[in-house]
Amino acid sequence: MVSKDYMYERLSLQEIGDIIHYKTIASVIKWCYKNNVPIDKDGNRRFVYKFYFEKANDKLILISLQREYGDKWEEAYNLLKKNELYKIDSDYKPNSVHSYSRYTPKTDKAKKIYKN
Repeated sequence: MVSKDYMYERLSLQEIGDIIHYKTIASVIKWCYKNNVPIDKDGNRRFVYKFYFEKANDKLILISLQREYGDKWEEAYNLLKKNELYKIDSDYKPNSVHSYSRYTPKTDKAKKIYKN
């Protein structure tokens, strides 16, 4: 369960810009709208609840982990948050990134590289 303190932690638009490497507030606002992150106001200051921002920011990571690790994506995500992804089962082989590609190599050298 998520603590109430975490649920109501706020991030300013400047802080979000620093995290996602956007320079202007207008770009941050566009990113928030595009990713369905509600922007609230407290007087004349705009902010976002940390919970909503992290949910949207992690969405692309989750999709990638689901493709790569299949059923073990939740375990991989928890390890990734702790910066311990290397601890995932050594027996487990992630899905090949190439299996989702339509690319077919033409030259022998490209075929050799693609095979690995």
